[in-house]
Parts: sequence; structure tokens; C-alpha cells
Amino acid sequence: MSELPRDSWSVAAAVHPNVQHEHGPDQVRRWYADCLRAGMLLLPEFDGWRAGLIAADVVLGDHGSVTGYAAALGKPTLLATFDDVPPGTPISALGDTARRLPSRGPFMSHLLAAIEEHEPDRFASVADRVTSLPGRSLTTLRSLFYRLLELGEPDSEVTIEAIPALSMEPSEPDVFADLVTGHVDADSRLIELERRPAETLRPGAGPRPTGDDEQHVHCSIDHPARSLVANAAVLTARETDPGPAPQHWWREFWLRHPTCVVASVPGDRNTQVRTRDGALITLRAAGVPGEILASAVYLWHAAGLPARSLEPGFSLGLGGEVHDVSVAS
Repeated sequence: MSELPRDSWSVAAAVHPNVQHEHGPDQVRRWYADCLRAGMLLLPEFDGWRAGLIAADVVLGDHGSVTGYAAALGKPTLLATFDDVPPGTPISALGDTARRLPSRGPFMSHLLAAIEEHEPDRFASVADRVTSLPGRSLTTLRSLFYRLLELGEPDSEVTIEAIPALSMEPSEPDVFADLVTGHVDADSRLIELERRPAETLRPGAGPRPTGDDEQHVHCSIDHPARSLVANAAVLTARETDPGPAPQHWWREFWLRHPTCVVASVPGDRNTQVRTRDGALITLRAAGVPGEILASAVYLWHAAGLPARSLEPGFSLGLGGEVHDVSVAS
């Protein structure tokens, strides 16, 4: 979670049902709380893993059956760990053919290589052992079961239910903390940035800014990791936080957060951004999470440019796409 830019990658986890039934779904969500705040999707127990495999560009797993099905589907598949399994099984074939992820990171280059260098027939031995009757297994199994039960088999067709669709879009958590790296091209009015989850970063493991890049922490004011809030250069409040006396609230806000330089309050259609020196602007961009715009303003401000000079708008580079952002005082 800490390595993958949030606006370029979507990460989903398929947890074995035994884990959830042994410890309870609430406990599982507590264990993964930092990853969920970083945007990870925890797949539903029954249909989620199937939808996840269909949507996946790369699968990282272990000696479990879900990883074997991923390989059988022809997905780029990596093993993070692998226990001894009986020989001659689909999973043993997976262990013979899949690449291993190193025990220590960084990992992103291995994920990219698995996608870019993937050969469609790499896991043919896995697929051959998963089924010898692709598309006909349900009919064959029903005949077998009725024969074993010594019952007459129905004449009706064996129906195949579609797997329910499941959005794999990166989720925008209610509470977030990002390490933002970016730079400004003032001549073309282009601000490019990249977000990685700050809470899951190990000390010293984050990307290093190069050249004209600038880096800062941007998080929710109610994030549970209070050290991130205390050191954030950009903070985002809830729409209802300023309340009926916004001027008093903002005075208290700047006093409580002395390291904060830029603050935002996202709304339904636009985002209000304030700077410590008193500037107030309203930004709007289709298809862009509102809190991102505050980091763009910070980068502009850090480049020595006044926030109001962003009017009437600028271009925002995010996740390989460029968005038009409108700005008004």
C-alpha cells in the first residue's frame, strides 16, 4: 500500500473465509485499518474474490486456491509465500512456475515486471490441472452426483450465474493521510502530483523528491495517527466542521495546527482552500477528489506563488491524466 500511488493503482484483498469466521469481520477490519484508510478494498467473502480476479492486472498471493485460480485465468501472478503442497496438484504446478516476490521491498518494480513480461501460456500447466472440461464441469458434476445418489438426473439445463459486478475503483476513504510528491510548471500552469499512503510508510521508505519536486504530508484533521496530523503541511476538514461561527473556528484551527500551511473544506461540488496568510479560493474539477486540490495549492504556494494567482484555473496532472481545475476567489 505504501509504494503504489493511490491515483494509479487499486488494491483489493481477498482474505480466506476461515480467518473472518474465526476472528470475525470486525477484527479483520481492525487489523487492516491502516490499509483501509489508505484506500484498500476488502473483498466480500463469497463473490468478491471472483470479481477481483477478473478485474486484476496482477495478483499477489500464496499457496491458496484463489492464487491458483488467478494463474489458471492467465493473470500475471506472483507468490509472496508458499508452503509445501501435495505434488501433482494445480497448486504444486503454480509453485513450479510462478515468480517469487522478494522478502523485502521495494516491490513495485516486481509488480510492473510481472505485468509487462507476462507470457499468456506461462501457467498452462496450472490451467490444465484446474479443469480438463472448461465450460462443462457443472454438467459433468451434476451427472456424477445424481449417479452417486442413485437418483434420476433432471432434464433441465444446468444454469450458470453471472458473477456480480464489483467496482474496483480506488476507494476514497473518509479519513486519509497521504505523502504527496509533486512539482509546478508555472509557465504552463501545470501542477503534477502523486499520492502515497503516509500511514503505511516505514521510516525512510518513502519516495525521495528529485529535481524540483516538493514533498509534504496531507491528511484529515481527525486522522487517528496524531503524529501525522501534527506534522501535516496540508489538512482537510469536514464540510460541517466550521459550524455556525466559521471565523472563530478558523482562528482556533490555525492555533491548534502550527505546522499547517494550507487547509481545505471539500463540499459536494467544490472545495474551499485557505492558506495561513489569509488567502481563500474555491476550486472545482470534475472527476478529482476534492482534497487533492488543497495539495495542488500547497505546491503552488511552496513555489513562491500566491494562491490567488491560480485564478481562473490550472491543469492538474494526476494518475497519468490531466484535469482542468477552475479557481475563483
